[in-house]
Amino acid sequence: MNTTTRSRALLQEVVTVAVMTVLWCLLWGNAHPFTVVGGAVISWLLTVIFYLPPLQITGRLHPLSALWAFAVLTVDIVRASLTVAAQALWPWWHPVGAVVRMNLHSTDDLIITLTAESISLVPGSLVVDIDRNNGVLYVHTFGTRTRTQIEHARAQALAQEARIIMALGTDADRAAVRKIRRRRRA
Repeated sequence: MNTTTRSRALLQEVVTVAVMTVLWCLLWGNAHPFTVVGGAVISWLLTVIFYLPPLQITGRLHPLSALWAFAVLTVDIVRASLTVAAQALWPWWHPVGAVVRMNLHSTDDLIITLTAESISLVPGSLVVDIDRNNGVLYVHTFGTRTRTQIEHARAQALAQEARIIMALGTDADRAAVRKIRRRRRA
């Protein structure tokens, strides 16, 4: 490990401990010196005991794409909430679900994590398993009765991933998403 990588990992650990210490103080409701020191020690111990490899952020934030991804996610959450509420109140509706395999376009940990979180935020869908090495999500979808509904759920999840890639992905990932979109239109 060279000095640049080592210093970047150390900086990331310091930032993680600082954020966790602030959260600790917020949970206790005060910034007494014992609370701050205790929170810092506990935060540091947590980062040592539950070590996670440093997150490699390869792309950069594209603000307009991020805003678009957030807006579409918000609309999806509202629409799905209303649909699930209506289905729950409809006495003759019998829920049927399916676990759908989603082959993602990216194997980047950040993209997979954000895609899984955004899919799980939408009512009626929940990520039940992740194969991060192959970029595969297994998603339980609520209210899928036909093959067309399953393909629609898969298309929605992959569109969410594409919006996240356009917001945070590398230039190569963004170009791949544009190529896939052009191929679908043709």
